Amino acid sequence: MLSDNDVVAITEFLGSLAYDPYKFVLGAFPWGEGELSGMKGPDAWQKDVLQDIGRGVKDLATVTREAVASGNGIGKSCLVAWLILWAISTCPDTRGIVTANTDTQLRTKTWPELAKWYRLFLGRDLFKFTATSIFSAQAGHDKTWRIDAIPWSKENPEAFAGLHNQGSRILIVFDEASAIYDEIWRVTEGAITDKDTEIVWCAFGNPTRTDGTFFDCFNRNKALWHTQQIDSRTVAISNKTQIEEWAQAYGEDSDWFKVHVRGEFPAAGENQLISRDLAEIARRRKPQESQYKFAPVVLGVDPAWTGGDMLAIVLRQGIYSKVLEVIPKNDNDLAVGRKIARYQDDYGAVAVFIDMGYGTGIYSVGKDMGRTNWRLVPFAEQADSEEYANKRAEMWGEMKRWLQEGGTIENDGLAKELTMPEAFINRRGKLQLESKDDMKKRGLPSPNMADALALTFAFPVHIDANPIKLKSNMPILENMSPSELRFTHETRDLHDAKFVAQRKVVRGDYLQRKANEGVYQNVEEAFKDGSTGETKYTVLDTHHDSRVNDISGKITDISYKSVESSLCSSVCRKSRVEMNAVSGGARNSEKTAEPNVTFCREVSKNLCKTSVTNKEASTNL
Repeated sequence: MLSDNDVVAITEFLGSLAYDPYKFVLGAFPWGEGELSGMKGPDAWQKDVLQDIGRGVKDLATVTREAVASGNGIGKSCLVAWLILWAISTCPDTRGIVTANTDTQLRTKTWPELAKWYRLFLGRDLFKFTATSIFSAQAGHDKTWRIDAIPWSKENPEAFAGLHNQGSRILIVFDEASAIYDEIWRVTEGAITDKDTEIVWCAFGNPTRTDGTFFDCFNRNKALWHTQQIDSRTVAISNKTQIEEWAQAYGEDSDWFKVHVRGEFPAAGENQLISRDLAEIARRRKPQESQYKFAPVVLGVDPAWTGGDMLAIVLRQGIYSKVLEVIPKNDNDLAVGRKIARYQDDYGAVAVFIDMGYGTGIYSVGKDMGRTNWRLVPFAEQADSEEYANKRAEMWGEMKRWLQEGGTIENDGLAKELTMPEAFINRRGKLQLESKDDMKKRGLPSPNMADALALTFAFPVHIDANPIKLKSNMPILENMSPSELRFTHETRDLHDAKFVAQRKVVRGDYLQRKANEGVYQNVEEAFKDGSTGETKYTVLDTHHDSRVNDISGKITDISYKSVESSLCSSVCRKSRVEMNAVSGGARNSEKTAEPNVTFCREVSKNLCKTSVTNKEASTNL
């Protein structure tokens, strides 16, 4: 039991260390004696954190934030214990909370380590220690001068909202912070607003995840945090023999070794299906149109019905993908169905795959509109491949393979969503994807854009080589590109224009050059019996010319062109065009005797937003 004089002396000594936690650690424990025999004090990385906190608490206008990502066995828990004892013993009426990734971590590792250092602490008689708290022994201060161990709960994040202590000191410690629910971070952030208050917030842990707020401390929010990433091999107290065994077992470049030894975030989380590196590479790719325009267009639709979920419509064409629209949950199936139909027409999609979860009403709208190529996809149905637990896991597996083989992403939000879901091998030995509900329990939003992209891999699709069957007078622009359209010589103005597809006559060297650009294919085959200097006919024509009948040496134009209004209505089964649909269409008032090709190409810029495929064909439009 301390005498009154001892209490005064220790109190004054501790008070003098209010802004120097490093000297506190050196002076408050019996280094070199008993349990600390052979030990001289903090390691270099611990010293750096302690000194940075000492500098930070002098500035009452800012929050002192420390984030340490580390390997195993570096002395993280003892640093937490030192910080708790420094904070509570050097500033009267300090309040604080300590939490961890799990209640077990808090009870069996964090708090027992504090118990050890409390036992060695020279000022232990000034405080009382329990299984869940440490608080002042001074009468009347047990409620206002304390630090508590509080397990976090996603059901009750507001437990972290009431930590206010204006005019004194607040300490917040997150142990194994990578696994702490993001909402807990957000609520805590809102609680550290007290004016003229020393506020210290520390987050420690293995960097197990490539998302979440702990990850953001080292990336997006790095400007707010003083960060360190500690390699276990550089720390004096770590077990070097054990580390060498891990290196042999896992490899120094493995994600496991990065997380548990090097203190680095992995390329993918431990259970992550699609790695951050893979998503970022896909985001940086810039594909050329010739790399994907020959492929069929597919739309994926992931509807939303509850909470803050969003309905997402995503397009994929070969290695190219595009988020067409993301909208809040919508129970107007008719409006959504019409929107999807417009996108299908605009982009010439050959298939639309819709999540059955909330998509049955939307699908019914499409069915009523005669959209026979819309299809519902039950995420839970049996996968075609034996390795997957269900259809959703299979689609995500195919999407991952697509990314590995050159798939591209234009949208930052989509790239982030791809990395969110975790995957695991279930009891039947099949790959299973984390459910949306489980993601929400981890504080993550539903990956609607990523699910919509995954839906484009639900079933194989192909371009039908046969002409599309159309309703009467329904517009079509097939088997030719806009540049192949021309006015006939009798054209007087737009209202009288006839668009005629022509079989193009070109020299072989032109074709070969265009083949190198990816516009034509089969060029070499067409010239195998002759010279590349010969003239050849391309099979773009659907208007038969009696002067050109021999198409044995046919060359196929494989380019896709996009044109920009709804003037596709100008080319229908009849070669006649009604130009009245053109909004504000200018007239060509000059009468010409020859085809006005230049004028035609100007007009073609106003054609509809339909992807135009040049297919082998010889039938009339």
